[in-house]
Amino acid sequence: MLIDVIPQLDGVLNIGEVIGEGTFSTVYKGVLKQQYISDGTPSELAVKHVTPVVEPHMLETELKYLSMLEGKDNVVKLLFAIRHKDNLALVMPYFEHDKLNKLIRRFKVDDVRQYVKKLLTALAHMHRHKIIHRDIKPNNFLYCAKTKKCALVDFGLAQAVEEPAPSELSKPEEPTQRSPLEDVTIANLNQTPSERISLRDKPKKRHSAEISRSSVSKKSSCRCTGLPQVCRDCIGTPAINAARAGTAGYRPPEVS
Repeated sequence: MLIDVIPQLDGVLNIGEVIGEGTFSTVYKGVLKQQYISDGTPSELAVKHVTPVVEPHMLETELKYLSMLEGKDNVVKLLFAIRHKDNLALVMPYFEHDKLNKLIRRFKVDDVRQYVKKLLTALAHMHRHKIIHRDIKPNNFLYCAKTKKCALVDFGLAQAVEEPAPSELSKPEEPTQRSPLEDVTIANLNQTPSERISLRDKPKKRHSAEISRSSVSKKSSCRCTGLPQVCRDCIGTPAINAARAGTAGYRPPEVS
């Protein structure tokens, strides 16, 4: 029982059934106790219990981003959080929603347009705060066909994107130690031998801020946009350091 691992919840909520379950969290339906109900406060709540194995900095990140986004523009609102030892519960409004298979059967073209528009509104709100969700999938975008209301949820994999300073864009990279495999080349079937790239030219993995600087400088030199091939610059694009959790089949594209 959730009350056993976070006893403080018993004084605030009545915990009900499990309404959702993921790799690193379980969501319960809860009802706010009468003495805490006030105008504008929902009585039905969703309580997300985060599995204790999740790294503390990821918990801090999710709390920080939910607070920044303030529950606006179709993003779920964080009401409060309760922590007891290694266990954390995030309390949010309960949102009545339909399963994807039901939506697919009922949706017409205009409904699809509304669904996508509301999802893009939530993403635009996040991007204004320089945050990317990284786990967009039907289960994380709750939508009610009857009321047309929706909420983007689950920010466990969210990540901030730093804007590079103009002075850093032209900053030369420091020389790195040559790899023992420096003479091995990566060949593209559409390339001539002179166009093939050596592993010595392939940059090491770098942090997201460095990748932002790299991508800005390489945009103008890319020669494969819209073509069925990969150019030298894109082959050398470094991988991003990012959390690899999530749902199979919905892994973020920047994670190999």
